[in-house]
Amino acid sequence: MIQKKEINHQKLFSLIVAIFIGLLIFDFYLFTAIGISCWIYSILLFIKKINNKIPVIELMLILCGYQWIFASYMSYQLNDMAYKMSVDEQTYMFNTVSMYLALFIGSLFFQKDINLNKEELLKGINSLPGTNYLLIILSVGVLNLFTKNLLPSSLYFLNHIGYSFMYIAGIMALYSKKYFIVFYVVFGFLLFKVIRSSVFNEFITWSFFILMFISNRYSFSKKKIILILLLAIFSLSVLQAIKPVYRDIISNKKVDNKVSLFVELLSTKMLSNILMNEEVKENDDLEELNSRANQGWVYALIYKHVPKKEPYARGETILEAIGDSFLPRFFFPNKKNTFNSEIFTRFTGRPLLDTTAMGLGIPGEAYANFGLGGAILFMFIYGFLIAKLTSYFNKQINVNWFYLFFAPIFFEMIIRGISNFSQVVNWQLKIIVVFLVFSRLTLKWSQSVVKLEN
Repeated sequence: MIQKKEINHQKLFSLIVAIFIGLLIFDFYLFTAIGISCWIYSILLFIKKINNKIPVIELMLILCGYQWIFASYMSYQLNDMAYKMSVDEQTYMFNTVSMYLALFIGSLFFQKDINLNKEELLKGINSLPGTNYLLIILSVGVLNLFTKNLLPSSLYFLNHIGYSFMYIAGIMALYSKKYFIVFYVVFGFLLFKVIRSSVFNEFITWSFFILMFISNRYSFSKKKIILILLLAIFSLSVLQAIKPVYRDIISNKKVDNKVSLFVELLSTKMLSNILMNEEVKENDDLEELNSRANQGWVYALIYKHVPKKEPYARGETILEAIGDSFLPRFFFPNKKNTFNSEIFTRFTGRPLLDTTAMGLGIPGEAYANFGLGGAILFMFIYGFLIAKLTSYFNKQINVNWFYLFFAPIFFEMIIRGISNFSQVVNWQLKIIVVFLVFSRLTLKWSQSVVKLEN
């Protein structure tokens, strides 16, 4: 059901204007103040919408704003030497904030909100067809846990989508009276999995969507949502602090119980942060956390290198990314990877180790191809297309309520601030095809499910 529920933008806008003026008073550079103000506006809009919507675009703007603008600003303040900014703050912020603003306007002003209706979801999940859907999707996810080694590497994306169905079933179980335990089992397994693999990005991404659905299911107050977000920020900082130590230990010696080791490191770090006064260590942790989050150092390299030493690509890598996305790797095994070290070195002047994979990021690639003016237009069009994608997703929701739960995998690459353009196009084409095939295969079931009303 698409509900017309207006948000008081006037109050939010007035607050952001006040924040913007405050930043200027405290001597922030003009474009830094604009960028941080728009980023804060995205956060406030996310909090405002989270109880009855899936604020995908707001989440994208939050993560991009954090990695492109706020973390970069902090790098200038902390004089980060690990990932040094190659241009001055004014140059960097003028370029990056201009592109972020274009994305902000193109996506936010033309989007259609993806609404969550708790009553409809409770009714749908607890109906017989809804319960069957949950069990089918859970079964598909569990099955894909055991099939990865049977597939060629060119089809790993299918396995990734397949086992993501398990997490979709976990979110669906939030609304189920009979299978509520599935939520704890599935996401407990995810936490166990990321601890064993020491790769935490997957858990962090899903955590945002878990928060959205939990907020809807239990109608969290705004204060509780803010408290949860602050707790999440604290937890993330602790996680980033212990992650290098944890990885170093498990890579250098055999550890029989990785979960126990992780919990021990986590509890030790949290206790030291809460009970001890370690200002120097805390500053080191802050710098390390910021360095890992800051995507701006790559863009700064591009601004310094292009067009002074490397001419603008004039759409070459963009067209190549779109063309390659239509070529299945199964039939074209030699097509380029989404992270291409040759392209990175060409536009940044920074060579990479053979074991390192990095991309230019969407703003970086836009600038490297079109210069600032063309990049601003490109980012606006990119944002506009994302807004249209939310409209398409809304139409599918009107066919069946259960499509709502596919939002995390449907928008998985879009929300990430570090995604490359080729990654987004590649993923989006694949997920739309899989989405359409799955909906056709389940058409008979679809006809028996309670539809969302207009």
